[in-house]
Amino acid sequence: MKDMRVEMGLDYTIFKQPYDVRLCKPTDPRVDWDKVKFDKVDWDCEINGYPYQVVRAEYFVDGLPKKGNWTMGYPLCHCSGGTYGKNNYYVYPLFTRTSAQEDTNEYTPCDPGPTKDNLTKFNGKRGPLWGIQYEPTNHFRKGEVRDGNKITITRNNRPFYETHGSMGYGLSNAQVIIDKLQDHPCNFNSRNWRSDVLNRKIWYGYDPAIIKSIISSQGCVMVIPDTRYCKQFKIEPWNVRDDGDTEMYWHDEEPDAKVDFLYEKINWFRSDEQTQHFMKYRSAGEFEMLEKAREFVTAGRMKQEDVLELEKLIFKRV
Repeated sequence: MKDMRVEMGLDYTIFKQPYDVRLCKPTDPRVDWDKVKFDKVDWDCEINGYPYQVVRAEYFVDGLPKKGNWTMGYPLCHCSGGTYGKNNYYVYPLFTRTSAQEDTNEYTPCDPGPTKDNLTKFNGKRGPLWGIQYEPTNHFRKGEVRDGNKITITRNNRPFYETHGSMGYGLSNAQVIIDKLQDHPCNFNSRNWRSDVLNRKIWYGYDPAIIKSIISSQGCVMVIPDTRYCKQFKIEPWNVRDDGDTEMYWHDEEPDAKVDFLYEKINWFRSDEQTQHFMKYRSAGEFEMLEKAREFVTAGRMKQEDVLELEKLIFKRV
């Protein structure tokens, strides 16, 4: 069976084999790298502690063999295996270093753009480097010394989220948490995730709220009420711990609350139009009924599944 590409008159004689065109180094003399189009990938990539921009080489036509009106167009790949299969990912540095900075970790941020001189083939981790640190501890509690385990989830080798648990359970749970963080609505894989989180409009329980600040080393945010709709938050029954303390709190002079990135009662999407409808139903007393139902669950007089169904009905109308 004849090769249709040969039938079309495409000349491959300058290549050892037809697919050589897919395996190109940034120094490949066959390619006019100034004409290659690169798209930036929104990954917070760091290499040896320095920021790099991942780019993807799009379809490339100039510099490849042509005949008549036919033009070859293949993704410009540098390998056909590894993490990404046919890989057309490259990186370039987002920094410069002076001679005075050579002996330190300091650098000057900049974005020179991709060129054939600064591109490097990329087959590394997708997004930031997520890791787990395990630290056994001894601490004083209620007049005695108790043991504990501190587990820190790191992002690009910096603390990002704290959790606890035994070595077996804690490390397994940390892997689940990393998966949740990677799929989070705030896109923690992005280099600019902070701008997506700060001042974001959210639902805090049934209260419209705004994110005021970020405590990234603990995986938390500080939220305040959206004063256009409510003056302060309500402490709900499920926020009370066994010792009677609350996981979230506020002060009269500043009604803020410290909230975990993965707190299940946070809805990370809120619009003003939705909020207006929500407050309309809330003023009609439906949410007071829902809070009463939650109290019945705590007292064992109602099933949690029934409350969840009631909550879905109300939010569906909102």
